[in-house]
Amino acid sequence: MRKLGKVLHYSKVSKRLIVKSKEADPVRGYVADKTGYIIGKVDEVFGPTGEPYFAIKPYSKIEPTKYLGEEVFLVPYSEQKGETRKGSRKASLRAGRKSSR
Repeated sequence: MRKLGKVLHYSKVSKRLIVKSKEADPVRGYVADKTGYIIGKVDEVFGPTGEPYFAIKPYSKIEPTKYLGEEVFLVPYSEQKGETRKGSRKASLRAGRKSSR
């Protein structure tokens, strides 16, 4: 988990949190608050390459406006423990379906 940046704005039209980052490495992944609670995922990266902006798609269970002015952190998809791809054999077995293999 690494610092992504500070939440600047919540767009009511697109329903996205806008985060300004000082990182020039636009990586996609999940976004967590300071306690480690996953609040959403990176939906879009835009703006200058030196200091990009991230549009975060918040999960429906959270109140996005409470994160205005807060620091948020990036958890890359590769760091998720036990995560499987949607179409993988392991995911199919977990869901109770038989694999076609």
